[in-house]
Parts: sequence; C-alpha cells; structure tokens
Amino acid sequence: MKTYARVENRVVAEIITTAGNIGSLFHPSLRWVDVTGQAVQVGWVQGDNGTFAPPPPSPPAATVPPPNMAELLAELTALKAQVAQLHIS
Repeated sequence: MKTYARVENRVVAEIITTAGNIGSLFHPSLRWVDVTGQAVQVGWVQGDNGTFAPPPPSPPAATVPPPNMAELLAELTALKAQVAQLHIS
C-alpha cells in the first residue's frame, strides 16, 4: 500500500492510501504525489524542492484596545438619549 497526497496550488488537499495504481484511479488532471512514509497532512505546503511542510502560521489578529473612560461615558450618554426618545414616542 502506498500513501498519496493530492496537491492543488502547492497545498495538500487530500491524502489517500491505496494498493491500486493512482494514475488509473482518478482523472489524469489531478496531481498525486507519493508521500508513503512521510508525515504529510492536509493543508501542508509543497516547497520548491518537492518536500512538504506545515503551512506558515497565521499572522496574529489585530488587537483592539479597550475603550477608555471618556469613550464609555460618551457611549452611555448616547444610550441615555436613545432611551429618553423611546419614552417620549
């Protein structure tokens, strides 16, 4: 049995293990790479030298600082005005 990775745009999209001839099991437009014995996973990236590696880490999410006291008071004032309008209507 051999293990194959289906590669799309240099990224592993699928991994299968089969005893069959991979070239005759699927449409010839699909690109399969023999990865038998390698610890390749879906999502890994194929490098220029043909080896596979985990994808690079995602950049850290932008952190939004919490509102300061002046901003909270301004929001509270705006909400009070909205509530007052509800009671008038």
